[in-house]
Amino acid sequence: MRWRRISFLVLNLALIGLMIKAGFWQLDRATQKQAILDRGAQTQALADTDALWQQSAEELSLKTVQLIGELDVSKIWLLDNKVHQGEVGYEVLLALTPSDSEKRDKRILVNLGWVSGLGDRQRWPDLSRLEAWQGTVAVAGLLHQPNLGFQLGDEPLSDTWPQRLQGLDMDKLAVFYQQQGWSLSPAVLRVGPDQDIGFVKEWPLITMTPAKHIGYAWQWFLMALVSTGLFFWFYQRGGLYAKK
Repeated sequence: MRWRRISFLVLNLALIGLMIKAGFWQLDRATQKQAILDRGAQTQALADTDALWQQSAEELSLKTVQLIGELDVSKIWLLDNKVHQGEVGYEVLLALTPSDSEKRDKRILVNLGWVSGLGDRQRWPDLSRLEAWQGTVAVAGLLHQPNLGFQLGDEPLSDTWPQRLQGLDMDKLAVFYQQQGWSLSPAVLRVGPDQDIGFVKEWPLITMTPAKHIGYAWQWFLMALVSTGLFFWFYQRGGLYAKK
């Protein structure tokens, strides 16, 4: 029947179009990742720490900064499902209050790095080292723009600590701190690997190289080309009912 051939044509064209679109998406991701690497290779120090609460996370990202202040060890955020060398754990984040008296109403989240989840979600990770970092501390590192990523649903914040987070929703966290009279920076400070403070601190700029994205792009384009060839071969042979 003619309608079968038309349906077959539309379906195949749609699939081929999706493959081509996926290929160009991978090329776009490769361009984005290369831009991140280029920016990372030209890291600049943040000239004025006031910018932490005046600029966007995108503007602050990949700039280095050094701060002196107090870490709030009473409110511990645990960023869930973080893997290090095949082991699942958490990234530990605390809010830092700058020592500058003019910034006592300001806060910035400091990522102290990865800790093991101990293979048991019924237990909290070993956070005993936090006691050594109470009081005034100096922290330095790279500013990071958090990526919320995929979320299964809305994650309400509570007032019980430590508190697990599936992702860093900076808008929601900003509201949380605003309700306590504090202004939260949209960027997160990842403590540098050379700092004494912190847990496991490995901060790759990207998780997938531009070359790998380009490789995936060519795979999609090749699949689209093969699918196109097979489609024409099948169609010319009168697939889904032979021509009369």
